[in-house]
Amino acid sequence: MNRKFLSLYQYLIVIFLFSGYASGIMAMEKCMICHGKEGHHKIEEIGRQISIYIDEEVFEKSVHHSKECTDCHSDINEIPHKGVKKVNCRRCHYTGNPVGAPEGELYDQY
Repeated sequence: MNRKFLSLYQYLIVIFLFSGYASGIMAMEKCMICHGKEGHHKIEEIGRQISIYIDEEVFEKSVHHSKECTDCHSDINEIPHKGVKKVNCRRCHYTGNPVGAPEGELYDQY
C-alpha cells in the first residue's frame, strides 16, 4: 500500500511541475501571437511609434529567459490588452534581493 501511495505521489508531483512549465510555455505563445510579429508597435500619446516586437530567439538567450511575460508585465491579465504600465524593474532589482538580480548601484548604472 505504501509503495502505491509513493508512486501516485511522485506521479502527481511530476504532473504539477510539468503543468506549471507548460502553462509558462502557453503564456509565452499567447503573447507571441502579436508581439512575435516584426513591425508590431504602439503609438504614444505624443505620436512617437515604439516597437513592442519581441524576437523570441534573442529573448531565449537573454538573462530573463526563465521569466514569463507577466512576471514583469504584472498588470496584464487579459488579451488583448491596452494601457499597459511601464515595468517596475525594482520588483527584482533591489538591494538585498534573494534571487541574485543585479541590485542597487549596478542596476542604477544600467
